[in-house]
Amino acid sequence: MKKLIAIAVVFALVMGGVFAETSVSGFAVGRVVLGSGETGKDTMTKGEGSARIKVSGKNEDGTFGGEFRFDGSTWWGSGSFLRDGRANAWWKPIDILKIQLGPGLDGSFGIGNAGTGWGFYSGANDLDIWNYAGFNGDTFGQYNGNGSLGLLLSVYPISNLEVNMVVPFSGDQKVLDVYQKIYAEVAYKIDGIGKVVLGYKSDTGALSKGLRVPAADQTAYNNALDDAFNSWRSNGGAYDPPAAIAPTQPYINKNNPTKIGFSFDLSALSGMGLNMALALNTGLPTANTDQFLKRTHPLYAQFGAGFTAADFNVKFRFIGQFLGKTTTTTASAETVEKDPAFIILGLFPNYKVSGNLFVGFGFDVKVAGIDDDDATPNTITWHSSPFVQYQAGPGKFQVGLNVGNKTGEKDKLQWDIPLRIGFDF
Repeated sequence: MKKLIAIAVVFALVMGGVFAETSVSGFAVGRVVLGSGETGKDTMTKGEGSARIKVSGKNEDGTFGGEFRFDGSTWWGSGSFLRDGRANAWWKPIDILKIQLGPGLDGSFGIGNAGTGWGFYSGANDLDIWNYAGFNGDTFGQYNGNGSLGLLLSVYPISNLEVNMVVPFSGDQKVLDVYQKIYAEVAYKIDGIGKVVLGYKSDTGALSKGLRVPAADQTAYNNALDDAFNSWRSNGGAYDPPAAIAPTQPYINKNNPTKIGFSFDLSALSGMGLNMALALNTGLPTANTDQFLKRTHPLYAQFGAGFTAADFNVKFRFIGQFLGKTTTTTASAETVEKDPAFIILGLFPNYKVSGNLFVGFGFDVKVAGIDDDDATPNTITWHSSPFVQYQAGPGKFQVGLNVGNKTGEKDKLQWDIPLRIGFDF
């Protein structure tokens, strides 16, 4: 880590001599779980250290610039620290055009998630309540743009209008594999009202039959894998994971649809402390005529709202998946396999007790199987996450409690007590 910091500092000094505007930022975090458990299993602990260093700069007239970022982590006790290093560079030959090579860091491209994903638990994300028990909103149908290597073009034809396009290059690939996965986005800011975004992501539309591991066997395998890992972590010796399970269950691969999306962020009421946002996302229909398959991709809907009054803030989120199905047609019959529809409702009240002290409470509930035609009961998953935060300038101390039932198993509780100290610079 010392070498990493030294390299970054030297690079920043060099950058400072070359670029008119240079900035260096980052963070250092220590994090432990004082205890974690699950019904029927041993109580465990774990710890992690993580850090980020980011350097960015541009020339005097703002026509060339770039940034690089190093992210590192001990990854809950492993010996490796440097995990990810990424960089990009850009050029603006004219005011209305920006050309960038490299990944789009920090969400610089992509449809918004209506405040239902990472940003929903802003301020408490590092306590893991944002993705606890499968409630990470970013995984449910989000279109987040491009974070890997690529060519990014941004055009600003008129005031408040931005058009973005990404060609996602990554390693050695066939030409068609690259150019049939172009991302595009049009964003328009309406003064005094909000921002509208339209997005398009082309892809292969792959649809085929295959084999997979049955869900019950996969659950048993995952539990055995956890037991083997916990035993190794507690007792040392050789790590002896269970043998992989052979796939035996027929299924239809529904990956890689071309997606279209829409989002709207309402800012007109922000003066009254109220913010709202809506996002919709779906894949275009696909078909495989050789295997008599037709796919209607699900509609993802997201709505987020927040209200602030003095030192009190409350957020609400809704995430839903609906209408997905796969139709198989043969000479004798037509069968329809529905995607399991679900909804997620989340609430996050938080309050600034004093200048340094902050408390919050996160709660989510997910109801799956809401469109079942038979008597199968809905599957309900929930979590609650109270936490306390003390902050002094760039330093922050946080401790919380995550409690919820294990995904799909209502009688199995899981819990942990995370503690974090962080410093931003």
